[in-house]
Amino acid sequence: IEPFGRSWQWDYYAYWCEMRGSPPRGQTWGNSFIHNDQLKVRRGEWTCIEVMVRMNDVGDTNGELALWIDGRPVSHLGKGFPRGQWVFDKFMPGRDGEGVRWNAAIGDRESIATQTGGDPFEGFRFRKQPKLNVNFLWLYTYITKGTAGHTNRVWFDDVVVATEYIGPLNTAKTE
Repeated sequence: IEPFGRSWQWDYYAYWCEMRGSPPRGQTWGNSFIHNDQLKVRRGEWTCIEVMVRMNDVGDTNGELALWIDGRPVSHLGKGFPRGQWVFDKFMPGRDGEGVRWNAAIGDRESIATQTGGDPFEGFRFRKQPKLNVNFLWLYTYITKGTAGHTNRVWFDDVVVATEYIGPLNTAKTE
């Protein structure tokens, strides 16, 4: 999860086996899946970010990602849901019409038809080996181009790793 694009909106930045590429040569960077201009990073405020990663069964694409911001469900992707459209390396939930993808065989973009209401998301294949599992958490902020003379800061606090949804911590002060 990271602030995405120039508008600093929250989105996934996911690497997975069947991830999509983008022009001009089908390069692959992390795929994004939310694209909601209302989900902007709020400067100077604490934000509770919760992520669920469910590994796929080997041989299946039933892996899932889910995101909550300040206790509010924002996104959930898995095999068959949501419906949307691919535009290169970006899955656009709720969109239909003509999508576009990079075709490595022809070395160029190609249009893809999307059914009315969007195509079901195919799910994630995060692994092909049963021994591969989530076993590491890395808290990191990547800034592609920082503003000259400006210092970027991110604070992490109350980091929790769990096997089920926790929800935002109660921050009410008790006496």
